[in-house]
Amino acid sequence: MGIVHRYLWASVALLMVGGCVPAARPKPVGMVAAGAACRTPSVTIAFDFDGAPPLACSIAGDREVTLLVTPEHAPPINPSPWFAFRYETAGEAPVTVTLRYLEGGHRYARSCARASRRGANCPPP
Repeated sequence: MGIVHRYLWASVALLMVGGCVPAARPKPVGMVAAGAACRTPSVTIAFDFDGAPPLACSIAGDREVTLLVTPEHAPPINPSPWFAFRYETAGEAPVTVTLRYLEGGHRYARSCARASRRGANCPPP
């Protein structure tokens, strides 16, 4: 087989393998693309933690937010990726944060940190 035929077959093989790469998953309807923060007039949810990716969010109300936790890679290597967020509020009314998972779920117990108490367990959902 000549050198031209080898390069031709190699090119065809690369094109075929490239076509097998999974496309990026579309975000669920109603979700805002991941960014540095998710805000309402009363609540700011921030994702400014080293190593933690920003999460997509959906604002359901002035004090109610849904966060979408997605796998670290496609196809998922780790179905329960590490994530972190913090929130700041205006006023004392409760804030509801709902976690949704695109694939997977909690693998470990959730942990909350408050200014007065670090590493406390979160209240039950």
